[in-house]
Formats: sequence, structure tokens, C-alpha cells
Amino acid sequence: MPVIRPILMALGLDQTWMMFCPTVRDTNYYINSTITFADGSTRLFEPPRLYLYDLMMRVRRQRMNKAFLDAWERPAYSYYWPYIAAYIARCNLDQTNEPILVSLSINWALIPPIEVPASRDNLPAEINHATYFVYKVRPEDLK
Repeated sequence: MPVIRPILMALGLDQTWMMFCPTVRDTNYYINSTITFADGSTRLFEPPRLYLYDLMMRVRRQRMNKAFLDAWERPAYSYYWPYIAAYIARCNLDQTNEPILVSLSINWALIPPIEVPASRDNLPAEINHATYFVYKVRPEDLK
């Protein structure tokens, strides 16, 4: 199995118990990042929100999206936050105006209780915002 597992994972054919949630989520959220550049300008970066895509694109991006959502905002994955921030800085590299700060944020709203019928189209807007990690970009992060 150790030889086959990387192939299964690359093709999206593996399955682990992590795909099942121990409790039903009560929060609808999305994540984003603000990149601050040397001249003081900022840029917003958001990983794709799957519900904005068609069905085929959602299927293709689901595993990447789960990894981003799970590793991005949960304290259990805080070890990865500097690496995520450095990656975002590299993706937004401009030689004439380098990124100097990357902040990771979450935007959320509580999902109404099951007794209150709601579809995705009429869920409350994610108006709550929290920045939970700010990373000072180092020169070696941009290489």
C-alpha cells in the first residue's frame, strides 16, 4: 500500500476518516489573506469558494479546498501558518514592490439552527471578521 498510496492521493481516489466531520459545523465561513507591500498598498487574496464554481470544477478542487480550509484557520494546524503566508507572498511577488506583511483572516456567520429552514442562497452573510495571524515576510521567503 505505501507504493500505491501517493498515486491514489494524486488522483483523488484515496479516502481517510478525516473526510467525515465529528460534529456538524455551525459556522459558515471563508478565509482570505491581506498582503501589504513595501509602498503601503494592499491586495486581498482569497482561495476559491467552491459554491461559486460549476459542478465539475467543484469536484476537481474539493480536496485542495478541504486542505486549505482545514490548515488555514484552525489552531491545530498553526504550525503551517508561516508556510502558507510565505507561499502567498511568493505568489504575489512584484520585484519593484515586494510584499512585507501577510495576514491570515477568517470571515464567518453562524448557520441558523436546523429548525429554521435555510438554503445556501439565503444564509446570513459572513460579516464577522478576525485576523488571527500576521507574518512579516523575510527575504528568503521570496526566493
